[in-house]
Amino acid sequence: MESSNDASFALANDYDGMTVEKFVELMNLTAQELNLNDTLFVNPTGLDPEENTSEAKINYSSANDLIKLTKELLKKPLIWTILSAPKFDFYGPELINTNELLGEIPGIIGGKTGYTDTAGGCMILVTTTPKEQGFLVNVILGTDGVNGRFDEMKKLVNWVNSAYRW
Repeated sequence: MESSNDASFALANDYDGMTVEKFVELMNLTAQELNLNDTLFVNPTGLDPEENTSEAKINYSSANDLIKLTKELLKKPLIWTILSAPKFDFYGPELINTNELLGEIPGIIGGKTGYTDTAGGCMILVTTTPKEQGFLVNVILGTDGVNGRFDEMKKLVNWVNSAYRW
């Protein structure tokens, strides 16, 4: 789904009277509780910080941590209803889903695209297994450009479906 970074900052500024800094602390505490040992949040959006110095901290995560987080989020069906919809306008302005693979790959439960100059093109895609016995969490990180993530995800999904005996 199209990112709404304004919404991220609004939530962080207004969550139970917290400041953005306290909200980010809570995000990192939750990451620790979920054993996301290779994840750090420095802001609520996941975007690269505005200051571009070698000392600047950046948001980061590993593919393994993103899988753990996705497994936790699979317990929240509303998220996947939103992430599998071509458009969503429940809270205000219409958000357009940036997942070009919707309708192209069978069994998509949902996914999230992302891009920063530092991370490159990234994507999480959750699909059902061919015999619908569970879910597959697919993660692509660090592709060149915005659209490389879709080509790489198609390759990964095709490989899994041909390499694994269902």
